[in-house]
Amino acid sequence: FMDISGTKITSDCFASGLLADQSVAVTPGVVFGGGWDDHVRISMAIDTPTFVEGIEKVHAYVSLLETH
Repeated sequence: FMDISGTKITSDCFASGLLADQSVAVTPGVVFGGGWDDHVRISMAIDTPTFVEGIEKVHAYVSLLETH
Protein backbone atom coordinates (compact mmCIF):
# COMPACT_ATOMS: atom_id res chain seq x y z
CA PHE A 1 0.00 0.00 0.00
CA MET A 2 1.18 3.50 -0.81
CA ASP A 3 0.12 6.40 1.41
CA ILE A 4 -1.47 9.15 -0.71
CA SER A 5 -2.80 11.26 2.16
CA GLY A 6 -0.55 14.15 1.12
CA THR A 7 -2.47 14.51 -2.13
CA LYS A 8 -5.67 15.43 -0.25
CA ILE A 9 -7.81 13.37 -2.66
CA THR A 10 -9.61 10.08 -2.21
CA SER A 11 -8.03 6.83 -3.26
CA ASP A 12 -10.71 6.38 -5.94
CA CYS A 13 -9.98 9.81 -7.43
CA PHE A 14 -6.25 9.17 -7.27
CA ALA A 15 -6.56 5.79 -8.99
CA SER A 16 -8.83 7.03 -11.76
CA GLY A 17 -6.73 10.14 -12.33
CA LEU A 18 -3.50 8.15 -12.46
CA LEU A 19 -5.01 5.75 -14.98
CA ALA A 20 -6.33 8.58 -17.17
CA ASP A 21 -3.18 10.72 -17.00
CA GLN A 22 -0.36 8.15 -16.92
CA SER A 23 -1.96 4.82 -17.98
CA VAL A 24 -0.96 3.25 -14.66
CA ALA A 25 -3.50 1.14 -12.80
CA VAL A 26 -3.59 0.88 -9.00
CA THR A 27 -6.33 -0.32 -6.67
CA PRO A 28 -8.06 2.33 -4.54
CA GLY A 29 -7.50 1.58 -0.87
CA VAL A 30 -11.14 2.28 -0.07
CA VAL A 31 -12.11 -1.12 -1.53
CA PHE A 32 -10.32 -2.64 1.50
CA GLY A 33 -12.35 -0.49 3.93
CA GLY A 34 -12.94 3.16 4.71
CA GLY A 35 -9.80 3.37 6.82
CA TRP A 36 -7.69 2.80 3.70
CA ASP A 37 -9.08 5.67 1.61
CA ASP A 38 -5.76 7.51 1.92
CA HIS A 39 -3.83 4.64 0.33
CA VAL A 40 -3.65 2.82 -3.00
CA ARG A 41 -2.49 -0.72 -3.57
CA ILE A 42 0.31 -1.30 -6.05
CA SER A 43 1.05 -4.68 -7.61
CA MET A 44 4.72 -5.55 -8.00
CA ALA A 45 4.09 -8.70 -10.08
CA ILE A 46 6.06 -7.45 -13.09
CA ASP A 47 9.68 -7.18 -14.12
CA THR A 48 11.82 -4.57 -12.39
CA PRO A 49 12.25 -2.15 -15.35
CA THR A 50 8.47 -2.00 -15.91
CA PHE A 51 7.85 -1.50 -12.19
CA VAL A 52 10.39 1.35 -12.07
CA GLU A 53 8.73 2.95 -15.11
CA GLY A 54 5.35 2.73 -13.37
CA ILE A 55 6.69 4.30 -10.17
CA GLU A 56 8.22 7.13 -12.22
CA LYS A 57 4.78 7.72 -13.75
CA VAL A 58 3.20 7.76 -10.29
CA HIS A 59 5.77 10.37 -9.28
CA ALA A 60 4.97 12.45 -12.37
CA TYR A 61 1.25 12.29 -11.54
CA VAL A 62 1.81 13.34 -7.92
CA SER A 63 4.00 16.20 -9.14
CA LEU A 64 1.17 17.27 -11.46
CA LEU A 65 -1.26 17.26 -8.53
CA GLU A 66 1.09 19.46 -6.52
CA THR A 67 1.01 22.15 -9.22
CA HIS A 68 -2.79 22.37 -9.20
